[in-house]
This record gives sequence, structure tokens and C-alpha cells, in this order.
Amino acid sequence: MLVWSSRTATQLNEEAFVKYFAGDINPVKARALYAVQGRISSTLFASRTTVAAWKSKPTFYAISKQDKTTSPELERFLADRMKAKTIEVDASHVSLLSKPKEIADLILLAAGNGA
Repeated sequence: MLVWSSRTATQLNEEAFVKYFAGDINPVKARALYAVQGRISSTLFASRTTVAAWKSKPTFYAISKQDKTTSPELERFLADRMKAKTIEVDASHVSLLSKPKEIADLILLAAGNGA
């Protein structure tokens, strides 16, 4: 699933990107996104956050119920730990693209302009 493009960076292969990462958008659009995706630094998987903003700031979280790259159970755990205001959407990892209204509404809520 992950393809190492160098000793320090990796990315999802095309099949995994289209099927799992962006599984709820048009495959043609998903392939275009695959073509321009950035590389993931290998340090991402081993690094730790030293100061978590969610400990002192209000947080908001969109749980993607069809996410195949980050499990929805993990997303719920993280949101709960942050005491985040959450929504759940029937979306893959790219909910910003597949559920733009729901995500925009959450952003507006976070900005103090939502319901």
C-alpha cells in the first residue's frame, strides 16, 4: 500500500489511493489527486507532538465513517480525547471533497458562525 519514494518519504500507491483514501469520489478525480499528492515524511510515523493545542483550545472533528486509511474508531477516540464537537459523515478520508457542505458547516461552527 505504501510505496517508499526515497529513504525519507513515502506515498500510497495509486490503487490504494483511489480505493481506500479517496474511495467515495469519482475515480477520475481521485487519480488526478493521486498524481499530485505530496509525499509523506517517514518521520511522521515516529514523531510526537510536544504541545497539543486541543488541550487549551476548542476543537472540532469530522469523523469519516467510511475512512479506510484512518479507522473511524480511532477518529472517535481522538475526538473524544480532545472533547471535540464532532460530526459524522458517510465519507472516505477526503470528506472535504466528498461532503463539502457538511465540512463547511463544521468550519463555520468552529469560527462561531454556525448553528
